[in-house]
Amino acid sequence: MKQLLEDWKRFLKEEEQPGEGIELYHATTHPKESFINGIDQKRSKGFGQGAGFYVHKDLRGAQKHAINLMNQSLVKDEPLPEGGQPIVVVIDEPVTPETFDIDYEAYVYGFMKFILGNEEHFQVGGSSRSAPYGIKISHTEAGPGVTFRAAGRISSLSLASSRQGGNPRSASIVAASAQKLAAENPSLFKRFEEEYLKDAVALKYNGEKTIYPLRIEDPEGNILWSRE
Repeated sequence: MKQLLEDWKRFLKEEEQPGEGIELYHATTHPKESFINGIDQKRSKGFGQGAGFYVHKDLRGAQKHAINLMNQSLVKDEPLPEGGQPIVVVIDEPVTPETFDIDYEAYVYGFMKFILGNEEHFQVGGSSRSAPYGIKISHTEAGPGVTFRAAGRISSLSLASSRQGGNPRSASIVAASAQKLAAENPSLFKRFEEEYLKDAVALKYNGEKTIYPLRIEDPEGNILWSRE
């Protein structure tokens, strides 16, 4: 019993340690006050991928994205949110399959690599309507590819083109197929995340715990707010 209590105290102490995760970066034009008191991960919809807090692994990529968001608002003549400016919200959460998913707009390549590397779990040939998980593999002279089908919509991607990332038109369809795989074959989906979360260039936090920023910066790296 004494050992059990000591192990439990050690576990609680470890859970309370800050900074155990890696730095991840969220680009936005919403005011920093929107994040300081806790991040609402249900705000963003991620081009139809579902609610979550979308983050880059690369700081420079997030800085560029924040500036692009501001420029898009200027081009479209859309006002920024009141008090808004391009900022980067930095978090430091541990990345685990239980709390993070891949951003399928930015990293569909990883999902396709996993599918093509595990063909025995997916139907090759035939109609995409009957393909398990809404996923059909194809092999052509141009190279391997995958067709994703969800909610009556289809997106066919080649492995070569998916290397480029940044495919918002396909993101919701691919994400829906991934969710179907997770629901119908959770062990296979977990294996995918365990193998590819570490390589994904962008992620989505979908955990239940409220998370808080480590710091907030402008696109030049000037610190606007820090919890330290």
